[in-house]
Amino acid sequence: MDRGAVVLDNVRGLVDGIGRVVAALPDVLRDPTFDVEEAAALVQAFDQLGRLATVGTTLSARHAQQLEAHELTGHRNATDWLAQTAGLPFNRAKEMLELPGSLERSPEALNAFTQGQVSFPQAQLIGDAVSVTPESGPRLVEEAKRRTHRQLAQEVERVKQVARSQEEDRERRARAHARRALRWSRLPEGGIRVQLYLTEEAWARCLPNLKQRANELFRLGRSAKVRSTQEQYMADACVDLLSGAIRRPGADTDEAAPGNATSTRTSVTCIVRVDAAALRRGRVGEGEICEIAGVGPISVDAAIDLLGEAGFRLLVTDAQDVRAITGRTRYAPARLEAALFERDPVCVVPGCDVSIGLQTHHWRRDFALGGPTELDNLCRICAIHHGLTTSGGWKLIGGPGKWQWMPPDWRVSKDLRDRRRQVNASRAKRRRAHSAQGRSGSD
Repeated sequence: MDRGAVVLDNVRGLVDGIGRVVAALPDVLRDPTFDVEEAAALVQAFDQLGRLATVGTTLSARHAQQLEAHELTGHRNATDWLAQTAGLPFNRAKEMLELPGSLERSPEALNAFTQGQVSFPQAQLIGDAVSVTPESGPRLVEEAKRRTHRQLAQEVERVKQVARSQEEDRERRARAHARRALRWSRLPEGGIRVQLYLTEEAWARCLPNLKQRANELFRLGRSAKVRSTQEQYMADACVDLLSGAIRRPGADTDEAAPGNATSTRTSVTCIVRVDAAALRRGRVGEGEICEIAGVGPISVDAAIDLLGEAGFRLLVTDAQDVRAITGRTRYAPARLEAALFERDPVCVVPGCDVSIGLQTHHWRRDFALGGPTELDNLCRICAIHHGLTTSGGWKLIGGPGKWQWMPPDWRVSKDLRDRRRQVNASRAKRRRAHSAQGRSGSD
């Protein structure tokens, strides 16, 4: 028997074995002795299994494409064959066939994907970067292991930005401006879908006001015991700013009529950070940054155009050092606040991308214990993680770029976890009742 047949038999045996495990899984999960650590470990194990299965499908499909397997079944092409065979959308099947080729320029990146060290979406981002800069593969693989997908995407954009020439940056900016559009459509299940396409700098003009209003709604929601998602707060903020009406968190109607609404617009600042060397050169070099905080990389030309525009603050720094623009003071001055907002656009806890309702936290030494209000002692974290640091025993260590989220020294008992679940269920019930009351009041 040849090696191909042996591998096929082994894979089929694994599929049968995993099928039996999955079939028995519901009964296992209902077992009261199945602990939270075991459930978390099971999630990690299935995730690794899924990654390896994706690798096997991708590599096998690429080889089947080279052997023109689609001709055996009369399909138009390999992408159409894979989409129907694996039950995938056509675009996903096309991406799966193209991925190995995009990773071939970086053996380290290809090896990380085939070993299941990075997921398929992460491998797509890395492949996009190594097709332009092959030597970035090893660094991006390490970034993928310790950063969120959003942060990895931003790092990939920085790699591609360095590879572009100044003329390419200008052409790219012009193309983005020409594609600007706003479309909306009514959904069959109710509601409206809005699609907006803008340049990075145009979106940066909108984002600070949206985030400011979303933070106001977040604080109002907490006072009213109403919990919403970050996306819901941003959607409500968009409605408020476009309509001029003030909305109550959790309600479907406006508290004030549009004609009588009080404007919530105040002076807000969008941070544009650019390294001094890049500003002098006119384009970004290796290890340099030119980007809008919370939005992503932009060209140096775009940063210069924003210079002096109301609502934008240009921070010219040397490499990664933002401490040079701060000072030691009890209360954070404007320069310190700007540096903190630029450095920590989202919650610094690894894996958390929340940008609404962030709080300033003295992480090295608490302010009540004499901790200084300076950049090296400050970070921005979301309300949930701030509560865990103040009353849950969790700690932040490591510092910017090396953050680690450390659990408390004591073990949380099963009784406490059960009680928390009961409290959360009770809160969810009250939110539903509050929402239903708001809808009935509007009727």
